[in-house]
Order: sequence, then C-alpha cells, then structure tokens
Amino acid sequence: MFLNTQIISGGPGLWAFALILSVILAAMIFFFTTFTHEPRFYKPVAAYVGFVLSVAWIYVIANEVVDVASMIGVMAGVSHELLGLTILAWANSINDMVADFSVARQGFPRMAISAAIGGPLFNLMIGFGLSFFIAKAQGKYITVRKSMF
Repeated sequence: MFLNTQIISGGPGLWAFALILSVILAAMIFFFTTFTHEPRFYKPVAAYVGFVLSVAWIYVIANEVVDVASMIGVMAGVSHELLGLTILAWANSINDMVADFSVARQGFPRMAISAAIGGPLFNLMIGFGLSFFIAKAQGKYITVRKSMF
C-alpha cells in the first residue's frame, strides 16, 4: 500500500520515483568513481542512506504483515482487537524471545529473565502511557469497549 502511494495525483506510485532515484544514484556511482580510489563522501553517505532505507523497508514490511493478518482476521470473522491481542502481539514478541534465548545461552540467565519481564512491561507502559498522555493533552477521551467480540 505504501509503495502505491501517489505523490502526484494520477501519477505513478512511490515505487516508480524510488526506482528512478536508485537508477540515477547507481549511474552516478558507476561513472564518477574508480575501483582504485574511494570517494571521501562514500562511507558517511552510504551509512545514512542505508539507515533510511532500512527504516523504510521495516515500515513497509511491518505494514504488509499487519494488512495480511487483518485480512485473515476479516475472513475468519475475528475482531481487530482480538487479532491485535493474539497474533500480532505474538509476532511482535518473537524478536524478544530470540534475544532472550541467546543471552541465556551466553551464560546470563538472570539478565535473560529480567529482559523477558522488563521488555514487554516497558513496551506496555510506554505504549499505553504515551498514547493516553497524548490523548489527554489534546483533550480527547479514550473509550474502552467492554467486550472484544
């Protein structure tokens, strides 16, 4: 969905602009550099571009995963709230589990247990706390439904 965003009304999607920009940058690197001499600006520019592209890829892939999970939930007749509390929450916690297992295998089981408890608790407190704080600062009220089904 993100890549199909149209910058110009009626124009091609964002993917076309990214492709054109990539081809131009690749041509500039190919024609203005040599194999024996590295440009001064290459490493810092490559680091910043790599960071921005990594964030963009993470954003795109995360949105696609959420869209696919939402579509499966709609087809199965599951509410968005229940889907968010189960499937998406489990998928969000897989990276914490892998990191905790690797820390425990390196000989730090107490640190792994602390991270297993503290990481999700931190995410919960910051996620809800920041959302509620922003809503309260804007003068909005948050309504909570009594049933998820």
